[in-house]
Amino acid sequence: MPEVNIQIPDDVRAMLARATAEQLDRLLWDILCGDEEIAGDARYDA
Repeated sequence: MPEVNIQIPDDVRAMLARATAEQLDRLLWDILCGDEEIAGDARYDA
C-alpha cells in the first residue's frame, strides 16, 4: 500500500488531541458515512 502524507493544521491537531473517544467515534462516523447517513442514527438522538 502506498504511503499517504496528509498535512494536518496545528489547530486541528490540538483539537484531536483533546477529543474524547466518543467525539473521535462520531468524527470517524461522519467522515466515513457522511451527514445524510447519520441523520437517523440513534447515537445522535439525545
